[in-house]
Amino acid sequence: MVIILSEDFIELLHDVILENDPTASKGYMQKSMIAGSLDRVMTHVYGLTPFPTVIDKAAALMYSIVIFHPFADANKRTALLATYFFLLFNGYNLEITSDMVDLLIKISNGEIESDARARGAHNPSNNKIQLSI
Repeated sequence: MVIILSEDFIELLHDVILENDPTASKGYMQKSMIAGSLDRVMTHVYGLTPFPTVIDKAAALMYSIVIFHPFADANKRTALLATYFFLLFNGYNLEITSDMVDLLIKISNGEIESDARARGAHNPSNNKIQLSI
């Protein structure tokens, strides 16, 4: 069973980011896109699950928050933290590297297609994942 984050939890992560960055704009671009991001991750229709694994769901969550842009600012940072906690709550440890910044920027710039599949370098001894799309 996959543990999914709540809208409230994602909003809390975003609030923490804003507290630590006084220059960031507060507010929403489209608050409903938080739910839209979560719904996309858990899509199951007509027997089809586009994101079948926890890794696929994590990548979809990151992508969705960045592209759907629910917040006025800090969407990429919120996407990264949400993905980190999503994987943590599902038994994985996302190793955040400097490459993650490039990945988030590529998603934001439209350089990565929505149907791209996640590739996780998974170390079973400690359940660490390095995520790329």
